Amino acid sequence: MINRVLLRIKVLHIVYSYYKGEDQNIDLAEREFVKSIDKSYELYFYLLKMMVDVTKYAETIIETRKNRLNPTKEDLNPNTRFIDNSFIRQLAHNTELIDFTSDNKISWVNQQETLKEIYNLITSSEIYEEYMEAEETDYQQDKNLWRKSKSLTKSKAQNSHFYRNSTTKRISFLLKNY
Repeated sequence: MINRVLLRIKVLHIVYSYYKGEDQNIDLAEREFVKSIDKSYELYFYLLKMMVDVTKYAETIIETRKNRLNPTKEDLNPNTRFIDNSFIRQLAHNTELIDFTSDNKISWVNQQETLKEIYNLITSSEIYEEYMEAEETDYQQDKNLWRKSKSLTKSKAQNSHFYRNSTTKRISFLLKNY
């Protein structure tokens, strides 16, 4: 979950702030390190929850199109590969993700515009088109769709959402270097 590179960066930040600080309190440095790791862990869950919620957003779009007054043939029989993604289905039922997001009140429910922007970025990418046009997909391809979607990190709305919801400046540093 939290990789070694991130841990090394955080350790360097804490060591630097420890030696630059006036009081040089090791307990304070340790608490800052743990707090920083916890915020990174929270960011990780925000990203996982975002993937699930973008997929739910896509599902609502498909349902809305089916219920139009004059739906097209494509509206009535859409390609549901994106919303039937087995990786996302696994995430949506993951008890650790569900428990952590409910305990820490992590939600994208009030961020429909952000979800819409991320969804539009994903659906306009070549990776998405290749994924949707493939004859068959497996779990690995479902997972790679999300892993390869570089458009996720380009969303200004997503970054502003994280910045508004973070309590430390370190999260903003993480987002810039993510």
